[in-house]
Amino acid sequence: MEMMKAYICPKYGGAEVLQLVERKKPIIKSNEVLIKVFSTSVTNSDIFISGYH
Repeated sequence: MEMMKAYICPKYGGAEVLQLVERKKPIIKSNEVLIKVFSTSVTNSDIFISGYH
């Protein structure tokens, strides 16, 4: 099975909660797609959800 590296965020918080893990690459079915996220953003609502207000 092919492996991949992934960052996971098991709980709310800052960069300190991110964990780099090695996972099995998902095997997609004919009616599914695999999306690779290169970046994301943080909004004001994310700040309030995480408790950093």
